[in-house]
This record gives sequence, structure tokens and C-alpha cells, in this order.
Amino acid sequence: MEQETTDQNESTAEYLRKTHRIEESPDLVTLTYNAIYGSILSGHIKSNQHLNQAEIADALNVSARTVREALAQLVSDGLAIREPYKGVRVVSLPAEEIEEVYELRAMLEGRVFEVAATRLTEDELKHLEELLPASATTKDPKSVPIARDANYEFHWTVIRAAKKRHYLRVLEQIWGLTLTHLHAALNEDYRVSEGRIDLEEHKKILDALRRRDGEEARRLVVAHVSRTPDIFPMTIVDPTYADRAAT
Repeated sequence: MEQETTDQNESTAEYLRKTHRIEESPDLVTLTYNAIYGSILSGHIKSNQHLNQAEIADALNVSARTVREALAQLVSDGLAIREPYKGVRVVSLPAEEIEEVYELRAMLEGRVFEVAATRLTEDELKHLEELLPASATTKDPKSVPIARDANYEFHWTVIRAAKKRHYLRVLEQIWGLTLTHLHAALNEDYRVSEGRIDLEEHKKILDALRRRDGEEARRLVVAHVSRTPDIFPMTIVDPTYADRAAT
């Protein structure tokens, strides 16, 4: 799913109108779902944010009914919750559930990387190498969305290459729950140090994939994913953490 670098000052409606506006299609509900889901992954729609049905319908050029069905699917997939008299909002996980979700992601993604090690093409391996420089956050706050998108593309290039349809479906849901805009909560020094660690870990994972060593790729990606909840737990638990961490 394509990721967009976003201006965090834009409203949700402005962002969706600019990046995901939908023309006529036989499957408007799926396209609407994907637009909202992609905006969650990009970090433009945030944890705990309420989703305005009318606003989204206008932004995407679809009917209120289409948006209602897409939001119902988000709720069914566990990515949002419906509150009586308030509508639908993006899920916000307590700390213990964050750890559980990352444990599950590490287990599934580890297996997928193991399988993909023998299935990745040379072009896909070259693409992974090209993504490495952009996958690390730096002192520049603008590096956050760039690194987030490169990190997403790095992992999902491998996940797609494994051709494990049911793993892919479950991992899409898990990635939505883990919310890949977590780096935004880091202050400058921490952002740089974590960027270096991420880059080195991605290099080692890519090296294992190039050697077609599935067992090593699995071990490395499990360790890579598993350390995330230890670093970022408060970014989902407390939506104000990002502002406080930067001061």
C-alpha cells in the first residue's frame, strides 16, 4: 500500500482529498477502507482520533453509506472502535496489549522473512538496498515520515515476496494496530541513535536475505521487531507523549 509524506498541519479531510480522492469504481468500500487504513499507517490519522463520516465522504468523493461500511470493516478488523453517541475512533492500545501485538507481529513476520529468503528476486533485493539510506531517522524532523515510509516499504517488499496470503492479511491488521508513526515521539538525540540502530539492523537483515539464509533472517527480524515496544510504549498509551518528548 502506497505511503505518502504528509504535512501534519493538514486536516484529515484535506489530506484524504489530496491523496486518496476516489473516482468511480466497482469496489468503493474497499478503496475507502484502504484510504483510511493508509492514512492510519502514514501517521496522518492518529491513535484515538475520531473519524468524521461526513468529512471523509466529502474528501474521498463517496457516499456516506460507503464510508459507513468502510468504518464498520475497520471496527471488525480491530483497527477502530465504535462508541455510542460518539461514532468511530482509531483504536488506542494499553501497554500490555502493545507488547502482545508486537510479539505476534515478530512471530509472523519472522516466519514470512524466512520463507521470502528463497523467493525474493534480484530486483527486489536491489530495491531493499536502495531503501536503506532513507530508513533511518536523523536530527531533521522531516526525516520521520521519510524513514517511516521507507521502513514500511522495506518490510512489505519482503512480506509480499513470501506469497503467504493469509499471513499477509493478518500482518496488514497488525501493522494497523502497531501504528508505524511511532518515531515522531522521539526527541532529536534519541531519533538519531535509534535511526542508526534501525539502519544497522536492516543491513544485517538484508545481508541474510541476500545469502538466502532464511533462518538467520528470521532470527534478525524477530529481534528487530521485538525491541520496538520497549522503546515506544508511551506513544500509543499517551497521545500527548510526542509533544512532551520533544521539549
